[in-house]
Amino acid sequence: MFLLILMGVIFGSLCAYVAGEKRRRRGTWFIAGFFLSFLALIALVAIPALTEEERQQREEQKHGKADEELEEWRRKMKKPL
Repeated sequence: MFLLILMGVIFGSLCAYVAGEKRRRRGTWFIAGFFLSFLALIALVAIPALTEEERQQREEQKHGKADEELEEWRRKMKKPL
C-alpha cells in the first residue's frame, strides 16, 4: 500500500513538473499522474505546450464565466421577494 502511494506521489510530481514546463495546470496533472501514473505521463508528453497567448485566453475565458455568474447572482439577490 505504501509503495502504491509513493508511486502515485512520484508520478504526480513528475507530471506536475512537466505540465508546468508546458504551461499546463500543475494541480490537474498531479492528480492525473497520481491516479493514472505512467498513462498520464505519456499523455502529457504527447500534447503540445501552450503558448502564452493560449494560456491567457483560457484564463480570460475562465474568469469571464466567473464574472458572468457573479453578475447573475447579484441580479437575483437584488430582486425583491
